[in-house]
Amino acid sequence: MHLSRSASGWSAEPLMELTIVAAPGAVLVVRDGQGREYQRLPAASEVRFLVGGSLGTHLIEAYDGAGHALERLTFLVDARSAVDDEHGTYRDLFARCVATLRCEGGADGEGTQQWRGKPYRYYCPWILDHSHMAKGQQYLSGYAGEIVDVLRAVQRADGLIWSFGFQTKAPGYGYHYWAYKDHGYAIVDGGILFARQAVEQHCEYNFVDTLHLAWKGSGDDAWMAANLPAAQKALDFNLSGPGRYSERFQLLKRGCTIDSWDFQARDRYLVSFPLGGDMLIDPERTKFVIFFGDNHGYAQACDQLAEMLAHTGHADAAAAYRSRGAEIRDRTATLTWNGAFFQHHVEEDPTVVRDFGVDESTQLVMSNAYALNRGISHAQAVAILTTYQELKGRLPNRSPGEWYAIHPPFERGFGSHNDKWQYMNGGVQAHMAGELARGACEHGFEAYGADILARVSALAARTDQRIHFCYTGAWEPPPPAQRFTPVALAALANMGLGDAPAPGVPSWMDERGGNDLRGLPTGSQRIQGVPYQITDPASHGGRCAVAVSHDRPGFSRQVVIPVSGTPQAIYLVHTANAVGPSQLGASLHFGYGDGSRRILYLRQGVHFSGWWFPSLGGADAGIAWQGANGVVGDVGVSWACIANPQPAVPLTSLTLVATEEGAIYALLALTLSDRMPYHEAGPISTGGPDQWSAGLCLHALIEGLAGIKDLDCAYHQVRVSPRWSAAGVEAVAVTARYGAGTGYVSYRYRHQAASRTLTVTLTGSGEGGQLRILLPGAATRVDAASCDGHPLAVSEERVEQSLYAVLAILPRRPSRLVVSYR
Repeated sequence: MHLSRSASGWSAEPLMELTIVAAPGAVLVVRDGQGREYQRLPAASEVRFLVGGSLGTHLIEAYDGAGHALERLTFLVDARSAVDDEHGTYRDLFARCVATLRCEGGADGEGTQQWRGKPYRYYCPWILDHSHMAKGQQYLSGYAGEIVDVLRAVQRADGLIWSFGFQTKAPGYGYHYWAYKDHGYAIVDGGILFARQAVEQHCEYNFVDTLHLAWKGSGDDAWMAANLPAAQKALDFNLSGPGRYSERFQLLKRGCTIDSWDFQARDRYLVSFPLGGDMLIDPERTKFVIFFGDNHGYAQACDQLAEMLAHTGHADAAAAYRSRGAEIRDRTATLTWNGAFFQHHVEEDPTVVRDFGVDESTQLVMSNAYALNRGISHAQAVAILTTYQELKGRLPNRSPGEWYAIHPPFERGFGSHNDKWQYMNGGVQAHMAGELARGACEHGFEAYGADILARVSALAARTDQRIHFCYTGAWEPPPPAQRFTPVALAALANMGLGDAPAPGVPSWMDERGGNDLRGLPTGSQRIQGVPYQITDPASHGGRCAVAVSHDRPGFSRQVVIPVSGTPQAIYLVHTANAVGPSQLGASLHFGYGDGSRRILYLRQGVHFSGWWFPSLGGADAGIAWQGANGVVGDVGVSWACIANPQPAVPLTSLTLVATEEGAIYALLALTLSDRMPYHEAGPISTGGPDQWSAGLCLHALIEGLAGIKDLDCAYHQVRVSPRWSAAGVEAVAVTARYGAGTGYVSYRYRHQAASRTLTVTLTGSGEGGQLRILLPGAATRVDAASCDGHPLAVSEERVEQSLYAVLAILPRRPSRLVVSYR
């Protein structure tokens, strides 16, 4: 007895037809990887059967008429996630999502860091990004849970979960340590810097969400149970303290950010810190808002934690968290639901009146799409989906889609993040498109969900085949030409360009032996179209640059530069020497006529380059001049354009303050402008990792359109809802397999319009579940159903205008299910 193997090789796939040749005896029994019988067939010279059941080593046994075993053989069965539709629309989307998820890191798109002498793997060191990437990666690889183990081990005593963990040598991340350590928001453990963007309120529910997802994929109950105390502690943390929980509204609160992002509005209410900028909060002074997205994410995490607690026998604790989630959801709806969508912010302090140049009550923010999948009511979901469909019908010029981070965008108030139609201020977000599509499929808008996914794939095809995090949201006409005002710095200059400028004047960067910048052109200069006035040292006692240093003799620790007007842009010609681990050259303090102040940290690699072998590129920064000196053939200085944080308030001073790490920062020229430079935007915007978008779009494709939803863990119990009729797809093959284990579901779908039948051939690793087949739009009722030719009980379910045929299934046994309709 042997198998006539197909060209696919020695490993069979679910639903593959295999042929047993020369089988002896009377009966053949086929068992799956768990030893469960899934085929019992009469023996013959050739016997064909469909592969199904659990993955692993399958066994074929031949028995005689008396039940005695005569012969046996084994074969391997494996599966990988895939979507293959007849026209390739969604096959291509699947491929683009996978390619994007694997575009960085290892073979599976994972990264690795050493922590306490051991490696751990992640999709992103930020728990927010990792949790969303994992929703797509769960179908490809099995590394979702390792970051949970690390964050549990370093969880703060009060339950706080860190935003990220980076190796301490990672470029630029030393800044977060210096900015946050004195406030309790940064530690170093096992060679990893763990820090928390204090304004964030999502890290704890992201932690629980990731734990829940990793358990679903692996089915590892013991691992899940070991993490439950940390999960409970994390969710309890969000309800503690004046900086986390609003006693007035009994809801989570945060500083005023765009949606769930980590930078606060740079308006008159922003609390200043010596370091940390717009990401730190002060429980007593920060003006907090209620943001519905935090509360929906938290409520969902309560449900997820309740599910895990119930699964491990903790019924009372499960009920308590389930009740807590329901209460948070209800209070959020009472406060923020406006009948069409959830309102972005509600100020905790009723006296706060912000000026963002837009009616905030009209702004539709991306967490409305996330809310569709976080347990809101069906009626609310329908209203949100209808609102987005209406927005689709009135998109602005050249918009790629209605999936906006926020619409309409803010006119002002968010500093360097205020560029309209970019990133969080009106950028079009593919990750949000994934959540919108998944929610649409679940709430009776299946055709809309399929259309969203097809448009995301087409957008990737028009650019670079990659599912990007964010796209430019619209294009507006170019503004008038900029007007410039060079600021004279001669009276404040305190450092020369040469190695021996004049008695009492520090040499360039305190260097000697010809290592200087004497070749720099001075006087009136135009760099990248911007006029500057660079002080001529010959006319000003050898002095040219305004320099600050914390501990170098002869240098000031800070210099105040008087200015005036309401410029939008600040242009600098500058550089720094001996920059420390934080990559900071100096801090720039903006002083305003109303007494307010704002701080910007000038960072190497962002605002300037070192002056030896300078290299810097970007839309608003670059190299201003390069030349040689007596020591090296490549020296130079940088230019940068910086947005005024409060352009509507008269600016009275700019103060340069030295860092404590020993850097010498030098400003050679300063020019003010009435507006930021105009750059014709490309189709791809900036922001978070593309893998986030790919992960959520893949999740929407598998769970939403293909309809494979896990009702337990490891696909033990499943609900399969093929929604392909909404996409106009007549034939498709789908497999969803967890990368962390062997749980899977595989089916082949075919619609035969002429006979008004839908056929689904299905198998999987699970014990039971439900098949819900979406009928074509013209169908009025289910006629009949069968399983392998035998009549089968079938019921109907309506979701809005969509009609489903509902049947019971036993996935471990390959079955051919047919539904006819009228």
